[in-house]
Amino acid sequence: MGKPDFVIAGFMRCGTTSLHRYLATHPGIFMAKWPKEGAYEVNYFNNWWNRGCKIKKYRSLFPPVERGLCRGEKSPCYATRPEYMLRLRREVGDNVKIILILRNPIHRTYSGLAQSTNHSGKKGAPLDLYDEDACNATWTISNAFYDIHLQNVRNILPNSPLLVLYYEDYVKDNQAVLNRITEFLGVRRHDFEIRPYKKREKPPTHMYRELSDLFRPSVARLYAALGDQQILDWGII
Repeated sequence: MGKPDFVIAGFMRCGTTSLHRYLATHPGIFMAKWPKEGAYEVNYFNNWWNRGCKIKKYRSLFPPVERGLCRGEKSPCYATRPEYMLRLRREVGDNVKIILILRNPIHRTYSGLAQSTNHSGKKGAPLDLYDEDACNATWTISNAFYDIHLQNVRNILPNSPLLVLYYEDYVKDNQAVLNRITEFLGVRRHDFEIRPYKKREKPPTHMYRELSDLFRPSVARLYAALGDQQILDWGII
């Protein structure tokens, strides 16, 4: 039975599915999929674990190490809850490589609200931060408090190599960010077949202002922790 060498553990609506698709085309990388999901996410430690699915099933997703592949999976909810990361540490080990990709939390939240609204059968309806039924807004917003999630990851997996990326850099230059990932994973560079990225709608002004006020303290703490220019470029602090 195998286990992953790396996990894309966060965050939803930040380009993780696109990362999975590209990395799966690299000849030296194997990206796992959960057969019953029919999607690019495994979600074992946040979903199937609670349904009583045995760890043997999870391990069967990954080829033996003898095949010489760098094995990974993508489950962008893992980093949003400490219990998911604790399960990951227990079953995979405390030195698995972790990749996080962050996005302007306002744009990420707006994208998440739009997705939840579409899934609720209200596609095209106005987005409302307080419409729990349509948008699952509390959960969507909480996932964008990156400072908390980052600290949890560092506390739970202090020995794990960590790569923090930014959606804005990824959209600007897919290949450059993918080069950073292959270097982090210790595999050779690969010329990926880059596809055009769709432009995303921006939130209306009133929502942008409200979410700016909400996220400003979190973004300030995130900048203090990482010091990356991209965090300032979000224009929230």
